[in-house]
Amino acid sequence: MNRILTTIFLSLLAVSLSCEKNNDETTDNGNNKGDANLGETSITKIVHLGLLTTLNELNIVKENQNSEPWKSELAALKASASGYLNYTMKGPFPNISRTGSGETSNLTGWAAHGKDATACYVQALLGYITGDTKYTQNAIKIINSWSNTLVSVGGADVELLVGIQAPLWAQAGEILAYTNSGWQQSDITRAKNMMTNIFLPAINGFDPADGANFSTSCMYATMAMAVFTDNLTKFNEAWEAFNSQSGCPNDYSLYKNIAENGQNVESGRDQVHSWSSYEMLAGIAEIAYHQGLEPYTLGSNRLLTGVEYWCRYNLGQDVPFDVSVYRCRRGWGPWSTISGTNRGQPTQQGSVCNMVYHAYYRLNLIPTTSYTKLMVNAMNTTVVDPTARNGWGNPFIGDGLLHQLAPGEKQGTAVK
Repeated sequence: MNRILTTIFLSLLAVSLSCEKNNDETTDNGNNKGDANLGETSITKIVHLGLLTTLNELNIVKENQNSEPWKSELAALKASASGYLNYTMKGPFPNISRTGSGETSNLTGWAAHGKDATACYVQALLGYITGDTKYTQNAIKIINSWSNTLVSVGGADVELLVGIQAPLWAQAGEILAYTNSGWQQSDITRAKNMMTNIFLPAINGFDPADGANFSTSCMYATMAMAVFTDNLTKFNEAWEAFNSQSGCPNDYSLYKNIAENGQNVESGRDQVHSWSSYEMLAGIAEIAYHQGLEPYTLGSNRLLTGVEYWCRYNLGQDVPFDVSVYRCRRGWGPWSTISGTNRGQPTQQGSVCNMVYHAYYRLNLIPTTSYTKLMVNAMNTTVVDPTARNGWGNPFIGDGLLHQLAPGEKQGTAVK
């Protein structure tokens, strides 16, 4: 009897140690320059434009809009529902909430909000790049209408509503406010107040946000809105969370969401929710890079390892799978194998593959066979408007247009 009890105890101890290894990593085993950035815990000044693109990067697109690949990518964005020159707003509404999924939830306003926020960002992009002020005026009208009307956000999944959709206002706002668009200062202030007083309080703190794709979305939204509103405190909170190596309930940081082999905590659940976290972590990294930090080499290029893993599997190749990697929330894992659910190109979610490939091209860290690049090729000129599958919002809708290699750009050098 004692031998049986001892055996049971040792088995439970082994499981406990395995979980501790998965959830309480405290050291970074990387030996590259990015590891030094573990000491950079904050910034002291916010740079504009400083979200997914800089002004210089926008000007590269502007200058090359009649040349390939920008010409085709621009045409595809113009042809999208979000880029329609005569776009008709779906809102605004004073109160929006996310209580479910699909078009039926449009009664609560969140689908309409996501479509309008995405259109605002796309129209702002097209206005600056093409010089057609009709696009710019469309964007200003959309954001002004919502900031004049919106009073509250809520619902069971409010973190996803805000996390996915609210950053689009910040992305549009950055372009409109810092490119001489004619957007009035009083309107800019009101838009900032909408983010500060309505959106940011709804996603305050990342642990309570349910973890994994919920929390990565909240981190991205917080960082994006912090830049536009010049909120250093909120920016640094998001950057600290991105870098965190603490254990559960943290399964959303770079180190805790993505394992060393590249899989993430939802790889065993399905490919849609798995991709969502890779996207949001990539977005955080790009913003941080534009704010002077070095996120991409952290964790021995952990983000690249993760995106390569996802792209490889979703292009039909086999990948390793570690059963000890799963979500902190009870009932979400462990899984015995990687999930084949929703496997394939992210044609209902959108892509960050151009952005990630470009980031590591700048650093001369592209692998010999890059599955990220292969996914870029497969997704050529694919523009994904807001859908039920992406939460009625796509912060990365301009990926194929904005993150091409500049003319003459050499691997291992950043274009300034």
